[in-house]
Amino acid sequence: MDDKIVIIDTDAGTDDATAIFIALAAHKDPNVNFRIAGITCVNGNTTVDNVCTNVTRILQTADALEIPIFRGCENAMSIPYVLGEHCVPYHGYDGFGDVDLPKIEPKLEDENGVLAIIKLAKEYPGQVSILALGPLTNLAMAVRLEPGLRKTLREIVVMGGNTEAVGNTTVCGEFNFRVDPEAAHVTLATFECPIVVVPWEINKRQNHKDFRLSELTKIKSPAMDLMNRIEVHNVKKVRWSPCDALAAAVLVEPKVIQDSKVVHTTVELFGHHTRGQMVIDHENLLNQRKNAEIVHGIDIPLYLDIIRWGFGGPSYTLKNNENGE
Repeated sequence: MDDKIVIIDTDAGTDDATAIFIALAAHKDPNVNFRIAGITCVNGNTTVDNVCTNVTRILQTADALEIPIFRGCENAMSIPYVLGEHCVPYHGYDGFGDVDLPKIEPKLEDENGVLAIIKLAKEYPGQVSILALGPLTNLAMAVRLEPGLRKTLREIVVMGGNTEAVGNTTVCGEFNFRVDPEAAHVTLATFECPIVVVPWEINKRQNHKDFRLSELTKIKSPAMDLMNRIEVHNVKKVRWSPCDALAAAVLVEPKVIQDSKVVHTTVELFGHHTRGQMVIDHENLLNQRKNAEIVHGIDIPLYLDIIRWGFGGPSYTLKNNENGE
């Protein structure tokens, strides 16, 4: 079986950090068919320059600075998104909780993140899986520059969109899709590989705050030490449900998914209140290609086991690992 080559595309807020630590645990496990070939940074939770610094800090913490980091798009494809315009930045203005962390210099490759996606997809045709944790600007720009990319990826796992018109940024807009609706539209409409969408609602229905405070906090690891610092404000909020972590868990272990549906989906671009809303053709009325698998239900105990594993807790054995999958 060919290696699963992974590109993480991130806007590096605190939940991205959890997701990346999960992916790094898989990357370092010799028994798991999972290799991170690069991390591309995109504007979203914070500026792209802050994202580059945050990703460097994550890899430094995990002793994984050999993984290349690429600076990607600094704004949306069409209309620039102003951080804090619609809501107070959930992860702070720097993406990492606005806490007092030691200053570091980002460790970046010279190549732009968009071009890196194209290059890696050509280098590993049919093997590249993309874990998309932020706005989809880098992916959309990549497939616009290189149309052949639409056929060459293995899969894309997206954290973003919404299934019930419930917004977390605007009335009907989930953050990642609302930051760059055009990019979300292009990604869903253009790529022909399997796309798995982990929407806002499945995260909204969960609250693992007790797990975070009673179990994760006690794990002694550099990763958990960092998370305890950058989440010092978030753990005081009503809910702890790191959206991006679930997307990472789905990519690492697809058996996390218990209920899903493959449908045609697109993104509203012109609505005054609904711009950025994910639109789902539940009844196949448009008779269009079913382009996304929407996750509706998960195995929560398995998911929490994966989070523990990501932070250096008890070893987690992948259930589908017998054949290197």
